[in-house]
Amino acid sequence: GEGTIVIERARDNKPQTSKLRLRQRTRKHSGIRYRLHVSVTNTNRDLLDWLLLKFGGKIYCQSGATLKHKEALQWRVSSQEASDFLQVVKPFLKGKVLQAQNAIEFQAGVKPKRRKPLSEEELAIREAQRTLMAGLNLKGPN
Repeated sequence: GEGTIVIERARDNKPQTSKLRLRQRTRKHSGIRYRLHVSVTNTNRDLLDWLLLKFGGKIYCQSGATLKHKEALQWRVSSQEASDFLQVVKPFLKGKVLQAQNAIEFQAGVKPKRRKPLSEEELAIREAQRTLMAGLNLKGPN
């Protein structure tokens, strides 16, 4: 199977009260959020069902089966559930140890159910962690 660890940057498009919207217009980076995502792709449904049972998340059909290929499924988990999963599997990882450590450190700095925009310092830290993850995930010469 294949696995990915990413830190996603996205604009927050949630509806906001007019008072909050007015306050956010004055902030340069308002509405930006970062989220940790982990996925495992495999053709073994039992394995992905076990991951779902143990760690939460969701299972998605990634591609249709053909005569030569089985149906590929993808298990995805985000945020704290993703960090919890990585903490459990990190001792067994061979190729993504640095990504897992960066992801765990990233999630440790995330406050659950946050209502106010990130400060400039928080944005800079999260962007640095996202950039580091993107660099670690680049394919090398091998």
